[in-house]
Amino acid sequence: MDRAASGGHLDVVKWFHHRLPEFGSCTAAALNGAAANGHLQMVKWLHANRREGGTFRAMDGAAAGGHLEVMMFLYSHRSDGCTSDAVVNAAINEHVEVVQWLLHHYPQQVRHEKVRKFAARLTTHWSIRLTGSFPCTELTGTE
Repeated sequence: MDRAASGGHLDVVKWFHHRLPEFGSCTAAALNGAAANGHLQMVKWLHANRREGGTFRAMDGAAAGGHLEVMMFLYSHRSDGCTSDAVVNAAINEHVEVVQWLLHHYPQQVRHEKVRKFAARLTTHWSIRLTGSFPCTELTGTE
């Protein structure tokens, strides 16, 4: 069931759930995978019909994939939270709206040292990417 849920195959998950309960067991990986892959209807169904739940990996995965609607559902209906990886991976994947949402809803993760170090590296990376040079060369006059 975990793999079917992660892949968004709701009909398959429902079939196992109703017809073969002895084979229809799943783990938190079902909800985590469905969230990471942006399968909102699957996340809602698992939340309403299964007891395995999920972990912080659901929110972290949804953030990395830019699945804001999934994140909003998880935030409203679950208490698993997220880690600083949610912010870092959303930023790496250029999901600006997700980063802004995380800044508002999980400020404690944004203040995490890992995020601060990443932000410093990202600033340098984008400066080099946009200007073609390291930002300090203009100040020192070196190339």
